[in-house]
Parts: sequence; C-alpha cells; structure tokens
Amino acid sequence: MNKDIEIAKKRFERAMEFDQRCREDAEEDFLFANGDQWPYEIQRQRELEQRPCLTINKLTQAIAQAVGDARLNKPSIKVRPVEGADDDDADIFEGLIRHIEIRSSAPTAYITAYEHSVTGGFGHWRVVTEYNDDDAFSQDIKIKRIKDPFSVVWDPDSSEYNKSDAKFCFVFERISVDEFEARYPKKNPTSWENSDYRSSGDWYSHVDKTVRIAEYWQKIPVKKFLAQTTDGRVIDVTDFIQGNKDSYEELQAHPEINTIREVESHKVTMTLMDGTQELEKPRDWAGRYIPVVSTYGPEEVTRGLPQYRSLIRYAKDPQRMYNFWTTQITEKIALAPKAPYIGTAKMFSKHKKAWAQSNTSNAAYLAFTPDKESSLDRPTREPPAALNVAEIEQRNQASDDIKATTGLYDASLGNRSNETSGRAILARQREGDVATFPWMDNLSRSIEHTGRILIDLIPRIYDTQRQVRVLGIDGSDKIVPINQPFRTNAGEIRVHDLSKGKYDIEVTVGPSYTTKRLEAADSIMAFIQSMPNAAPMVADLVAQNMDWPFADEIAKRLKTMLPPELQEADDLTAEEQMAKEQMEAMAQQKMEEAEMLEKEKTVSEIRKNNADAAKDFADAEAQQIENVAVQSGMAELLNG
Repeated sequence: MNKDIEIAKKRFERAMEFDQRCREDAEEDFLFANGDQWPYEIQRQRELEQRPCLTINKLTQAIAQAVGDARLNKPSIKVRPVEGADDDDADIFEGLIRHIEIRSSAPTAYITAYEHSVTGGFGHWRVVTEYNDDDAFSQDIKIKRIKDPFSVVWDPDSSEYNKSDAKFCFVFERISVDEFEARYPKKNPTSWENSDYRSSGDWYSHVDKTVRIAEYWQKIPVKKFLAQTTDGRVIDVTDFIQGNKDSYEELQAHPEINTIREVESHKVTMTLMDGTQELEKPRDWAGRYIPVVSTYGPEEVTRGLPQYRSLIRYAKDPQRMYNFWTTQITEKIALAPKAPYIGTAKMFSKHKKAWAQSNTSNAAYLAFTPDKESSLDRPTREPPAALNVAEIEQRNQASDDIKATTGLYDASLGNRSNETSGRAILARQREGDVATFPWMDNLSRSIEHTGRILIDLIPRIYDTQRQVRVLGIDGSDKIVPINQPFRTNAGEIRVHDLSKGKYDIEVTVGPSYTTKRLEAADSIMAFIQSMPNAAPMVADLVAQNMDWPFADEIAKRLKTMLPPELQEADDLTAEEQMAKEQMEAMAQQKMEEAEMLEKEKTVSEIRKNNADAAKDFADAEAQQIENVAVQSGMAELLNG
C-alpha cells in the first residue's frame, strides 16, 4: 500500500473514532425527525398485537420554523478594504461574490447545510472551480452543497470553529463497484481482498458491493518567498528564487522591489483515493484554505469530546411521550364500540359465527338462545374503559414540554396562544428567534469563512484581463473590466487590480432587498402622510419601491414631473456625480478667487484715493500756513 495512503487511512480512522458519538447522536436525530420515533421493541410488539402505534410528528414544524427564519433573513457577505485597497475594488469583490453566489445557487447550499445543522447538529458545503465553457481556459468559482452531512470528516486536532486551522479533511462517498470500474477502468477493486489493513472493510463492502472513495484534502508545509513592490503589491517569487541561486540578490537589487521575506507557509493539495491506492494524482489547490465549510449547532464538550446539538435533541423524549399518550387515548376511543359481549355459552352456541363477527360487521340483528339457568336474559356488552383525565393532561404536558425544549411557542409557530396584545405576541415571537439564534449565528460565521475563502481565491482564479459581471445589493448588474486599464465616465484612467490590497469580511443578517424595499415604501408613505407637501418630490421613489407590475415604468414617468435639477442629479452615475461635484467645486473656488481679487482691487483703489486726499490736504494746509506766515510778516513790516 502507498505510504501516503496508509497515513491518510490512519488519519481517517482517528477522525471517525473522534466523531463517533457525535455522528451516532446526529443519525438518531435525523431518523427521529423523519418519523422513526418509537423504540423498535415496543413498536414490534404493538404490531404483533395489532394495536395502534401513532406518530404525531410535532418536531417538523419547529425545524421548518427555524429554516424559514433563515430563508427570510438571508446572511450577506460585505467586503471592507483594509490595507492597500480602496472602496471601489472592495465593491468589485462584493459584487463578484454576489454573482458567484447567484450563479452557483449558493443560498441552496447554505440552507441545506443549515437545515442539517438544525436537524442533526452539523452540515457542510464546498467551494469549487470549474472551466466556464468546454472550449475555454478561464475558470469560474462556484459554491456547491453537500447533500450528505455524514460525508465530511475533519482533523480532530483543529480548534477553530470554522476549521480554518485543520490540517486535513476528507469528503467521501460510496459508489457501486460497477460505477467504480466505469470511472477508473485501470484500477483493480479486487486489491482490497489482499489488504491486511484492519479497517479495509469500511472502504469496501462485500455485502452490498460498494466502494468508498474520498477526496483527501491536506495542508503541506512549504517555504515561500514574498516580495513587496514599490506600488504596494505582494507577489510570490518562490519559483523564481528556487530556480536560480543568484536570483535572490537580483530581486533585491531590482528598482521595483522594496523588500523580500521568507515565510513558513503551506499549500493545499487534494488526493482522490480509495482504501488502498490513489485514484488520481494529487492536485494543488489555488487557495490557502481547504475549500470545505461546515456549520454547526451549539457546541457542548463532554469528557473532552465536542458534541454539536440539534434543535430537536432534547425534544425527543417529550415527543415520544406525546406519541404514547395520543396512541393510548386513541386506542381507548377506537375500541369503545368493540367491547366484548358477556353471556353464557348457551346463548351463543347456535349463532357463533354471527357473534364472532359482531364487532367487525354491521349486522342488522343478532340472534341468541335464551338461557333460563342464567340470571341474564340476553347477552350484554361490557362497558368500554373510560377515558382518564390524567392521560389527557399528560399528553398536553408532553406538548408543552416540546415547546419548552425547542424554545418555540405557539406565537412563534403562527398558532393562537394566550397572548392578546400585539406587543405580547411580538415578544413571544422574539423569544422563538432567540431560541434558534445560535444556529443562525453559526451559519453567519460559516458564511463569513466562505467569504474569506473567496477573497483569497478570486485573485488567483480571476488573474487575467477579463470582463466580469458584478451584482449590486438591489440585484442590478454591470460588466466591469479587471486587471486592465480602462477609462471611467469622468475621463479618469483606472485599473481594478484584484491582487492588490487586503480586505476584511463581514456578514450581515436581515430581510432580503425585496422585503426592505416594501418596508421602505411603507415608511415613505407614513412620511408623506406627516408631510403632504413632500409627496410630489418623492412620488417616484414610492412607486419604485412598490411590488407592482410596471412599477419601474411608473417611477420613470413620475420622475419627469420633478424639477430639472433633481432629474439631472438622479440620471448621473456615481462617478459622473462625483466629477460634476468636483467641477462645481472648482468653479465655486474660481468664483471665490475672482471675488477676492475684486475686493483686493477695490481696497487698493480706496487706499490710493485716501493717500491722494491726504496729500492734497497736507499741501493745502502747508499753503495755508505759508499764507499765514506771509501775512504775518507783512503785518510786522507795516507796523514797524
């Protein structure tokens, strides 16, 4: 046996042993939710005695309520720029992730895994890459569901909830021997016959002739060399340096390289295997994360082993009691008209067949032979067993116990309860939301990890010049060029380089955009009622948010009734609006500068006029003094 395969099988067996109790509890939960709710011995005994064995499954409604909340309040991935990135590129990532989710029906994958975690305690989905066409070399990213929650086995040493620190993972399936030979005609399934590995029977079943094949994902430690360029990009130069011993110094001396560092990293590989051999050669995965995502119920650790609780795990005993008491009550009511007749043997002797069928046939009359030796004048029916009030109370108590253990009461399930006010009903519904919140919160964290996988994978898959489709939060789409220069509507040359910068992932949970749009319409209507004069200015927005046929067309027609400046502002794109605002700001600045120059010119002229006036005043004053002096001299001369 291949040494790597032997190590993989030992890892698999250890991981399965670690998860054994968790898987057994989950399997019991799934079977119970599907209606297998009676202990086998009791059910078998009742069937032999031809007694009723009813299953009134009240847990499916609780599961449907929790899953319905997740469908209404869909988690959405938000991308935030952190280092060396800007808002525009973050919007490209976010819109591209929405496109990937819609194109690959990711909501179906999320909800399938969520339903599995609510019902059994855990569920999974995966991220894959596929060629987007048979005659193309470019690949797309897709998110796919994993139908069998028991087909994923994680590294038991991983401690992170999202398994991001796991060193290995298995995703397996069982196929028939015929299917195996059709897929891998050059592989010999009889090799298991001679395998001395202790658990080879788990991989090959002689009973139903099935084979287990597994994707073996693992992280292999590697040394990498990273270089940071002068424009802030970080590029992997490992292959270049390892291929040339002098290349390290060459890169350090390159004018576009700032620095080089050696890091301890890993690569992710996938090997397709069976119990004894590789079915395909190991393949390197483009990303740094194992592309399998799991979501769990609340974690409970007992004796060092984690257990992931389903919503119905502690409701199974109340459900069993409900089934038992309902069956008990039903059995008594059903047997009431079949109570046996009491009489002497002589009374029935001549009409045995008719009396034997008396509880199963609708005979018009029953004949009997009178028995003078008996105190009975005719056969009489034995009174049926009376219904016990305690049995009805026990059934009602079991129903209440189901609500208590799931946290979902009548108001949460849409049933009438003892709450009378709307506020009390909403409070009770909120209690139900809180009861199922741990599963929903864990789903959000798993989708957040999916966002990290996508952010890491997108630059590696969408690494060439391409036109990609991005979706807005309202479902609108546009085609955006990436990894190539383009001219914006404002005339600016830009490049959406997805390999630059770092991003954070955030997941928000709330109603869908359609629900928010209808809620916005209601809020705007309430606003218009309080401010009727504003109605003509927002009528187009009200129509746009309505769920009507031709709502967009009505909004366009109402928009033509707006003032020209509002129409012009609404028709511009964000980039055009920004360019317009910049031009208006520049024009305003120039106007202010012109006004300032005009003011400075006016002040200068005023100062000049004041100076001239002062000079004229001084000259006049000097002349006056001179005249006074002359007159004084002349007076002195005449008096002398």
